[in-house]
Amino acid sequence: MASVEEAECRRAYDSATNIYMSIFYRSTPPDEVAMREAHEQAVQKSMASFNAGAVGVGSARKKYEDLLQKFFKKAFEIMIAFTYHRKGALVSCKYRDINKKFWQV
Repeated sequence: MASVEEAECRRAYDSATNIYMSIFYRSTPPDEVAMREAHEQAVQKSMASFNAGAVGVGSARKKYEDLLQKFFKKAFEIMIAFTYHRKGALVSCKYRDINKKFWQV
């Protein structure tokens, strides 16, 4: 049976990853600098959520903090942007994640 610390840290991790996905993927701009800024903002809000929900200071919390950092890195590196131009101007941008899920902003 999992400890209370493990269960609460897992729940905080799940919530933080959902917050990251909803903030970053919904507002991701096609420009790389702006994309990096959007990523950092999503990471900060996700970490705030994790810290508010996670309990304890033991190995379970450290484990889920490490998993969350790996998630942020992977989510940012794996995303692919497909830009669409018309007469030299950017008209649209679609994104694809590691699961081949597409979205457009």
